[in-house]
Amino acid sequence: MVLAGVLVLVGLDQLSKWFMTGLLKGKPAISLVGELLVLDYAENTGISWGLLPDQRWLVLGVTGVVLAGFGGVLLSGRFRNSRLATVGGTMVLAGGLGNLIDRAFNGFVVDFIYVRAINFPVFNIADCCVVCGAIVTLVYFLFIYKDKEKEPTPENNSE
Repeated sequence: MVLAGVLVLVGLDQLSKWFMTGLLKGKPAISLVGELLVLDYAENTGISWGLLPDQRWLVLGVTGVVLAGFGGVLLSGRFRNSRLATVGGTMVLAGGLGNLIDRAFNGFVVDFIYVRAINFPVFNIADCCVVCGAIVTLVYFLFIYKDKEKEPTPENNSE
């Protein structure tokens, strides 16, 4: 389920970026909901909110290591019994991978969704996956996940 989910979400992300590049690059923004929601092409050479601009190799390296670790935990099956943790983790992994692909092949991430009404930074489908997946995962760990209690052993049993 994890690999299929990642493939579907990365595919949607890459397809949307390809389509929006053809539709928007070098052209004026397209208003979807008045001045509230706009499609506007942007190239981000950094990470979230344009931090670390032009640090392609650093961002690629750190992102690759984080995604490998995250994917390892997710694919280990440790949280196999939790659909919420699996869905959240799959979304984060897919979003990170979608943006990693852009950075590796283009040197920048294509962004195109702009909430002009609050001047929020331009973002993309991969960013939505990371944020929504992180929220789902956080909800799981804050409100649902419980560590298995230790079995009594002679060392920790005082009776």
